[in-house]
Amino acid sequence: MLPIPSVPHLRAALMTALALCALSGCHQPRDVRNSSLADPEAQGRDHRPAFVEAEEQEEAVPSEPAVARTIVAPSHIPRVGGGGTSTGTMSTGTGGMSSRGMGAAQAGGRARSLDPPDRFVHVIAADGSGIAVPDGQAITQTSAGATAPANPWTDARQDALATFAVDVDTASYTIARATLDSGQLPAPGTVRVEEFLNSLDYGYAPPDDHSVFAIDLESAPAEFVVDPGLATEQPQILRVGLQGFEIDPGDRAPANLVFLVDTSGSMQGPDRLGLVRYALGVVLASLGPDDTLSIVTYAGRATTLLSPTRLEDRGAVLAAIDALEAGGSTNGADGVRTAYELARAAYVTGGINRVIWCTDGDLNVGLTGDSLLRLIEENGRAGIALTTLGFGRGNLNDRDLERFADHADGNYHFIDSRNEALHVLSDELVGTLEVIGRDVKIQVEFDPAVVSRYRLIGYENRAVADVDFRNDAVDAGEVGSGHSVTALLEYTLRARPAADAVIATTRVRYELPDSNGEVREISREIRGGELRSSFDSASPSYRLAVSTAAFAQVLRSPTSRGRSQLPAVEQAIRAAAAGGSLQREELAAMVSQASALLGPAVAR
Repeated sequence: MLPIPSVPHLRAALMTALALCALSGCHQPRDVRNSSLADPEAQGRDHRPAFVEAEEQEEAVPSEPAVARTIVAPSHIPRVGGGGTSTGTMSTGTGGMSSRGMGAAQAGGRARSLDPPDRFVHVIAADGSGIAVPDGQAITQTSAGATAPANPWTDARQDALATFAVDVDTASYTIARATLDSGQLPAPGTVRVEEFLNSLDYGYAPPDDHSVFAIDLESAPAEFVVDPGLATEQPQILRVGLQGFEIDPGDRAPANLVFLVDTSGSMQGPDRLGLVRYALGVVLASLGPDDTLSIVTYAGRATTLLSPTRLEDRGAVLAAIDALEAGGSTNGADGVRTAYELARAAYVTGGINRVIWCTDGDLNVGLTGDSLLRLIEENGRAGIALTTLGFGRGNLNDRDLERFADHADGNYHFIDSRNEALHVLSDELVGTLEVIGRDVKIQVEFDPAVVSRYRLIGYENRAVADVDFRNDAVDAGEVGSGHSVTALLEYTLRARPAADAVIATTRVRYELPDSNGEVREISREIRGGELRSSFDSASPSYRLAVSTAAFAQVLRSPTSRGRSQLPAVEQAIRAAAAGGSLQREELAAMVSQASALLGPAVAR
């Protein structure tokens, strides 16, 4: 476990790291294309900036009482939050956090919870049945809404096309990990299969020097059948992988970032505002002198804590981080307006213009819902993207944070630990910020002479009408530098196809950013001779993807047929992780935790 840094430690470590960067040059270009993608297993998620390594020399304290201290903010930095004065008292402490790559059993055999979430007892699954949760267990409550019905099976003779927008969000997976780590089950409405799939690295081959994306296809018999309607059929699963090219960090465009920080009372706690401070420090250590950073906070009203500031003046940014304090109601709309005003004022033509919203999503004052969504969409069309970072469990507004990001050319992540902050805002900073493909759509066309029916697994809220695949006015998803997208389609064959028979054709259509609307389309076929004879003969990365989707589907509907298959799912993940991968071992631990919480499957 890693301790949450106190602000003095963070400030001192950052200043030391930045001084070292100035002497040695932190922003030397590196050939990421030939390192991280070529050897994903060696890459891991443990590349840390210097200030983190310095702090990790301290001994981790699992649970220590908060120690009050007084911070005197500089005169030009207002105290924000509950006090509203320039000098105030802020409590900080070192709370134990779950380290990425360690489930509860791996970290001493006990679940950890910094801030016990609200609980409820009765949950209705997507199929209308109740979920039987063992005594003493609960499902974490979030503002998730109802579980979206799974995509239906489609007769290929009636409609041979599956069309959808890509999604590179990862919040659903991280929410589930944090919830299981606290000894509880995630709410079914927060489980989105595509976000589980897209949280993992499958080591897809990068595109060649002249392409933006490469398509990877693989198909094998399904190992885990979670649909009771397939009792007499053996389905196949087609994996569609899309790998984007990676921009060298030294070639990244200048960034104009506005951090929008929720400092309302609901953000108190080390897993909320404490992690936000840390996340800001991570970004500060990762940006260069040509980048611009602003900070807006909101509680009852919005406050510009830091006007657009070139990162040559890092002292002003550190002082602004010091001034963060939680307290008051939540007027998110006022904060959003102010953040976009600052982003427009410092707009960089041809650069990265993005608002990064750090919140639990608990909006109770001002515009909410669709009205706020329209405000966000308008600014997205004006070239200002949005990243939503969710913090804290219990009252997390997962539904709206996902919607806001999806409608503003953005992405949504849940930050449950320091390691996750490092992953999203340091290891993958360029991918999080810089878009390589806009309005990316995927269309899979099955041959109805070979395939009888099919269904897309996940992506329920990313459907696109078949006729709109080449309608470039229809909004779709964005993909950042080096990011990959994975989708699974389950299908049944009419008969064993000939080796040269086309099973399916996958097309990807996207717009190049900053290209005056230049659109490209690529495609790839998979034929009968490429079908694997068994699940075990498929590649480890294919088996990992299919197992991950099976796990997510069981969490969406714990009373489903697939519940009894969780032990086999865990075994398949561990087999795919042979050779060592903390990420895959973490996933296997999550399956084990969920299986223990659900208990033995009950025959129906």
